[in-house]
Amino acid sequence: LIVLACPCALAFGTPLTFGLALKKAQTSGILIKDSSALEKVSFLKEVFFDKTGTLTHGQLELSYTEPSTLDPDVCRRILALEGHSFHPIAFALRKAWSHLVDLPKVKKVKEVFGQGLQGKIQDIVCEVKTLSESVHDEDLAIGYYENNELLARLYFKDSLRSEAPKILQQLKKRGLTFSLLTGDSKARAMPIAQACQIPSERVHASLFPEEKAQEIKKIRNTCMIGDGFNDALALQAADVGIMMKGSASLNQAHADIYFIRSGLTPLLDLLLLADTGKK
Repeated sequence: LIVLACPCALAFGTPLTFGLALKKAQTSGILIKDSSALEKVSFLKEVFFDKTGTLTHGQLELSYTEPSTLDPDVCRRILALEGHSFHPIAFALRKAWSHLVDLPKVKKVKEVFGQGLQGKIQDIVCEVKTLSESVHDEDLAIGYYENNELLARLYFKDSLRSEAPKILQQLKKRGLTFSLLTGDSKARAMPIAQACQIPSERVHASLFPEEKAQEIKKIRNTCMIGDGFNDALALQAADVGIMMKGSASLNQAHADIYFIRSGLTPLLDLLLLADTGKK
């Protein structure tokens, strides 16, 4: 009777539905900036995934070094330099070398996302760079340089999230396509892609942050899911940007949705909520 007497009551239906959906999302461990982001989710066609920290746990572990035994002072300089970074490599080194104290001071620190870190300790120019070539392709490798001389290679391992393959297959059943965008090499990206049944032509590796954004801009109705500094531009370029739990705070300004539950499972909950709003 109210609807018949006052058609404008119908106007309350959509915002009320989205309002309830936003509240339900919060209780499910999903923070959504506004209802427009949830509405965009219901029209998604392509989902782009970062690799490290998204499809994988992102909790790197230092597996070994070359040479196998490093000078403690060299380790201290590496650790002091990485103390200015929030990259997973930095956290792995802090954990592996937590026993080292009395770290030197670093000046003129400069971090270039996707490339490396540089600083000056006394008269030594210290640099950490990602190595494009490695005899251990399955591991993430970095090189440590002092005054442009390579002193050490450090190797790190990461593991696939157990739920990732299942989540991506659920996306496939919903008619969504998905791609992998990563700054890692093709050799390290492919085992993860194969485990998640991502076609090789949809694996885009060795990308700089701006290149990730360019790939996303080629398609409409897109979603980007990431967790690191390198994903900030991609999150902004996508129609819907999603941050994983534990993401760097820099991304908060660029993401539309934030998972406060660990893992990728909240993604399916988000899609179900969007279906509710769409109906």
